[in-house]
Amino acid sequence: MRSAAFTGMAFLLLAGVASAASIEGEYMEVRNANMWAGPCLANAEIGLIGNQATMAWKVTKGTYQDVKLDGLSVVAVVYGDRTFGVGDKVKTETLFIVDKQATKPQQKALVAMASKLAGKTIQKVIAVKTSKIKMDVGSDNDTGYSVVDAGIATVRTRRLKKADNTCGTKERMAYPVLAKVSDEQGAYTLESSFTGDEFDGQYVDRFWRGGIIGKFSIK
Repeated sequence: MRSAAFTGMAFLLLAGVASAASIEGEYMEVRNANMWAGPCLANAEIGLIGNQATMAWKVTKGTYQDVKLDGLSVVAVVYGDRTFGVGDKVKTETLFIVDKQATKPQQKALVAMASKLAGKTIQKVIAVKTSKIKMDVGSDNDTGYSVVDAGIATVRTRRLKKADNTCGTKERMAYPVLAKVSDEQGAYTLESSFTGDEFDGQYVDRFWRGGIIGKFSIK
């Protein structure tokens, strides 16, 4: 018969494993391509654009790697050698921007969390920077206005409207989301910019059906 002490220790160990990764929050992603479009537009982009992405996560509550991350955010600026989500595996380079308010263990946990959720999208990490990050996803229920401001990377979106349709058919998701996400909704990119010097060039993209907002979780 197992002793009470053994049973109690086993319970604590299991609780520790559970607490290592129990987290949830908000997600935003924008690309330099029309993620929501009919075939008349999406097919014309393949091989030409769609190789830049900004991905952002804001933790509502929870822990990852036994580190509490409530209220903290992390942004990934990702460059690929070709259009994401089409054909052969895309080779990528990533710059992470982590919340300046985070401690060193929290910064490390944020990058690890984002890498796990993004999977094969995150390959070569070229730098990790810190910045004050403002992230507000869908706070305005009427317009769906959302914003990410991480210094050198900024994004503004609104929800898609019927007037955004360009092909005369129902818009569909032309490219798969780059990270594990739930409750995803289409977003219209009002502006997405990157002003860092880690990649070949800076950019400002405006007026694309190129975004996703949603939820994420790890249990």
